Amino acid sequence: MFKLRFKSYITAFVCALVVMFYTTSAFASISSHNVGPMRNPGPLSQRHIIAARRLIAQLVFSVIAGGPGTILDDGIVRIDRQGQTAAGDLNLQVQIDGIQGSSTIAAALIPNQYFNGVTNPGTMAEVQRVVRDALVRSLDSLRNQAGEIFGVQGDPSN
Repeated sequence: MFKLRFKSYITAFVCALVVMFYTTSAFASISSHNVGPMRNPGPLSQRHIIAARRLIAQLVFSVIAGGPGTILDDGIVRIDRQGQTAAGDLNLQVQIDGIQGSSTIAAALIPNQYFNGVTNPGTMAEVQRVVRDALVRSLDSLRNQAGEIFGVQGDPSN
C-alpha cells in the first residue's frame, strides 16, 4: 500500500513539474485570459458540457481560421464564428442547438494576428491549443455560475 501511494505521489509530482516546465514563457507564450462577463449566457446541462468539450477537442487551426458561420455542429451544441468584434477580434462561441435567444455557453475572443499569414506549423498548433483552452475555461466558468469570456494574448513561442 505504501509503495502504491508513494508511486502516485511521485507521478503527480513529475506531472506537475512537466506542466510547470511547458507553461513557462519560453514554451507557452500565447495564453488565454479572462476578458469579462458573458452577456445572456444560455442554460447549461451535463449533456451540453459533454457535447461542448467533445466539439472543442475537434477544433483545428484551419477550421478556426475560416470564415464566419457554424464551423462544428453535433446536433446538441455547435461552435460558431460570429464574425469580428469592433476591435477586430474573432468571436468564437459554443451555442446550444435548437433554442432561440440566449444559447451561448462558452466564448473566446482571438485577435486576427494569430491567423494572418501564419504558416509555421508550431505556431498553428500553439494557437489551436490556446483557443481550445480559452473555450474550455469559458465553459467551466459558466459551470461555476460566472459565465466569462476568455481571450487569447501573447506572442507565439515558435
